[in-house]
Amino acid sequence: MTPAIASLLQAAVTSHRAGNVADAERAYREILRAEPNHAEALHLLGLLHFQRGELDDAAALIAQALEHAPAHAAARLNFTKVLTALGRREEAVAELEAFVADYPSNAQAWIDLGNLRWSLGKIDAALSDYEQALRLDPASSAAQENAATALLTLADRFRESGHYDEALRVCERALSLVNSTQARIVRGQILCATHHLAEARAEFEHALALAPDSADALRAYGSHLSVMGEAAASIGALEKAASIAPHDVRAHFSLAVSYLLSGRYDEGWREFAWRRRDDRLKQEFRYESYPAWDGKRFDGRRLLISREQGLGDELFLARYFEKAASLGGETIVEASPSLLRLFRQSFPNLVLTDASLGAFELRADDLQIPAFSLPGLFGVRYPEAPDGPYLTVSKEAVEGWRRHIPADARRRNAGIVWQGGTLHRLDHLRSVALAAFAPLFESFDDIRWFSLQKGRGESELRNSPYQRFITDLAPKLDDFSETAAAVSLLDLVVTVDTSVAHLAGALGKTVWLLAGAGTDWRWGIDGQTTGWYPSMRIFRQSTPGDWASAVEKVAVAL
Repeated sequence: MTPAIASLLQAAVTSHRAGNVADAERAYREILRAEPNHAEALHLLGLLHFQRGELDDAAALIAQALEHAPAHAAARLNFTKVLTALGRREEAVAELEAFVADYPSNAQAWIDLGNLRWSLGKIDAALSDYEQALRLDPASSAAQENAATALLTLADRFRESGHYDEALRVCERALSLVNSTQARIVRGQILCATHHLAEARAEFEHALALAPDSADALRAYGSHLSVMGEAAASIGALEKAASIAPHDVRAHFSLAVSYLLSGRYDEGWREFAWRRRDDRLKQEFRYESYPAWDGKRFDGRRLLISREQGLGDELFLARYFEKAASLGGETIVEASPSLLRLFRQSFPNLVLTDASLGAFELRADDLQIPAFSLPGLFGVRYPEAPDGPYLTVSKEAVEGWRRHIPADARRRNAGIVWQGGTLHRLDHLRSVALAAFAPLFESFDDIRWFSLQKGRGESELRNSPYQRFITDLAPKLDDFSETAAAVSLLDLVVTVDTSVAHLAGALGKTVWLLAGAGTDWRWGIDGQTTGWYPSMRIFRQSTPGDWASAVEKVAVAL
């Protein structure tokens, strides 16, 4: 490089740093007229284009610089930034992988590589990159924060899959890097999932101490208070969360649950409408582009009541189908496959459609309403007892079940269910191991137990020492029509919070519900009865997570 070119380059860089872009560009181009392959001028002119958002020009110039100076470290790093901005992230990863192979002690390059891999959803690889950066520069705040974020994402995955020990270990590692609000929230959620409710509460309170106006911390704390049955305090926290983050769907939904739990139904239904904005539930609200039913008469038109949430919710909401149908023309009910036969028996005047077969084909003037919007539309302001059973059992099916559940004057026939579906967000608080019911099996010779358990609990029964006390009906329970027929022949159903609890209640059968702390607003905070199902009796834990106390109450009642 001649002294004149060196002087011109220094002047260009000075102008560039000072923000005098036009002067810098003129100088870079003057250098390139004299030396067209001047790598540093090509690189810096490319960087100037990058800073102006002229990405294609930037990429071309820096690539040209690297042709003439392939070991130019700064140009290599800036080239990856341009590729990333162009959306060519896989190429950028390849460039950075080559760079850290040549310069393994460059901590920032490892962070950049981790960020790219994170953006591609490669969480484990990103974490490995951040940890390598930390080994090189333990004080790097960027590496600490990014590694902690990756660890918390993994901790959440372990928690959601039920690997709680691993989730806690990973979360502790994140906390050793950054004592963040999010880390405290995740640790609290893991502790809640493992029934360490008091410790979970302390974590949520710690999160709030770190960030009193964090909507995430307020939402987590408020939701936890709801689980603990502290509805009033829960409402206070969640109202604040919703005011800070007015578009936070989860905050509004959690607030709805707390309002409903405390009996504030008008406010509860209003907030409950926020569920329709949850991106995770788009499939449930796939008819939103059609006219919404306002609850008025719809003579001469069709109304579709679309299914949503769980099987228990579908059974619960079936109480409103005929009321809706009485207000107009043809009523179509979308239902899960396992409920279709039962609903056809119970509502012969309605049209049933299988939700698993895709969207029902509506006409432009058809009306639609998601099923859980019905209570609010009908102005339900208190637990609304149905006028007797609202589901019907096939007489033929009942007769077919008599050989499996024969009557015996000396003994009572009792059904039992101990686990719900894993998709329920609070399943860890409502389901229980079969062994928890041992006192019931071993103490009553005058009761014959019949398992109505479907799903993961079936294998638990097959491998259980309590199998000798229980007749397993699961292989014969093809759908809820069969389960309803079996339930109709039982003297009693003992169950945790599951769809079978709703089924028995809808059939008007005696059902004893063991309620975990705060798992469902329909069971309220206290008391042994619920207006939703007059035939139901509720047995609550003495303290949150204490299933033994609830089982003991059932034993006393038996």
